[in-house]
Amino acid sequence: MEFELHPEALKRMEELSNGLLQLVVAQPSAPDTSPAFTPDYHPIAKLSESDIIGFGPVSQSIVDFAGNEVGRTFRHNGHEVGLKEDGFNSLRKLVSMIQRLPAFGETMSTEFLTDTTFDWIRKLYTGEIKENFPSHLVKAADESVESFQICIPLYRVFLQHDLNIGDIKFQVLTRDMFDAWENSAKSVERTNAERYQEFLNRRRADLQGCAAVVVDVRAERQRAVELARECADDGASLLRFLSPANWDPTLRSYCAPVGQENIVRTAEFFLEEGQFTSLQEGAIVKGPAHWILGEADLQKFSRSLKALSGLRLDHGNDFRKALYDALLIYSRNSTATQASDKLVFILVAIEAMLIRNTSEPLQKNIGERMAFLIGKNIDERKDIATNVAQIYQVRSSFIHHGTLVREVEALRNFMANAWTCFHTLLLNAARFSSREELIVALEDRKFA
Repeated sequence: MEFELHPEALKRMEELSNGLLQLVVAQPSAPDTSPAFTPDYHPIAKLSESDIIGFGPVSQSIVDFAGNEVGRTFRHNGHEVGLKEDGFNSLRKLVSMIQRLPAFGETMSTEFLTDTTFDWIRKLYTGEIKENFPSHLVKAADESVESFQICIPLYRVFLQHDLNIGDIKFQVLTRDMFDAWENSAKSVERTNAERYQEFLNRRRADLQGCAAVVVDVRAERQRAVELARECADDGASLLRFLSPANWDPTLRSYCAPVGQENIVRTAEFFLEEGQFTSLQEGAIVKGPAHWILGEADLQKFSRSLKALSGLRLDHGNDFRKALYDALLIYSRNSTATQASDKLVFILVAIEAMLIRNTSEPLQKNIGERMAFLIGKNIDERKDIATNVAQIYQVRSSFIHHGTLVREVEALRNFMANAWTCFHTLLLNAARFSSREELIVALEDRKFA
């Protein structure tokens, strides 16, 4: 058995689950929420009863105006019964407690635990089962946990060969992999084989040759997907540290898990006398939407990749954890489309590393500490400090007055300095055990 519960946790879980049963009440008939106006949608397919596999859901969610689930019901003896508001909040608290247990936290998703808990309530209430909740949960967990290998493609990122950044594996989706998938699909008889072949060709055109983050994980299926996505997000963020979009405010990176690339798409109909004459479609792309990293590029960045790998594998002490978290924030600047957004992400990340606390003046300390961290001589240090002062004026104008960032050259210089700052911190990550040590070292350097 993979799941064993501490006696105290078992006792608490029984108390909370039994308390939930007392909160199950009959629910009034749902009000008619049909909209007063229904758009004239164009259906692309019609489904009959024969197209529906299974019996459908046995419970129904109650959602608020924002789409948040606030209750669930099931049908029993011709009535809707279930948990709503305070009762459903109690279910959520039980789920939250379960996720804090080491046996369940990394392997069970919130969705699975919520479904399993409510399933136990429904079955016990209707007399379908008699077992207590911990037994029901452990049985469901044991049956659901599997070992998965999940591959999450990155949008138009092309590597010449497989790559690792710490424990994150980037694998090239090769022609052979797609050939095997296509041949396997052809071996299955399908009523719409031509349409399925079109689907395979589209996916192959989109993804063949791209890099993907490959994750091995043992968990319940939905939780396995969540963990794989977290790993892919971190992997894309770390890889983006090498992107030219970190150095130029007019560029952005599209290196992200497929579906998160956030390309702005456009569509314009041209009309004559109220009738369509043509449709123009396109996309707004700031810089190349694809990113090719050949062997020469990977060799050029080998020192950076080695440092990123080391940080990913070991970010346990205060300094390394702060640097890792700051890098993930910093990386978001490369996907931003607006210069003002880039500036905010970079400054938040820089301040997280170079400011002691909220009482320290930002502009003076950031300017001086960046200058002594990366400036090689007095002239470079003066230029860096002056640039930081200018950037904080730009930041203030944007945040307090809504003034758009127009000082492109100043921002470009600052972005280069910020990247160099983080690169220097990466290469020296083993020197410090805390941010305080780093700041003291920089302060001492000023008086050396």
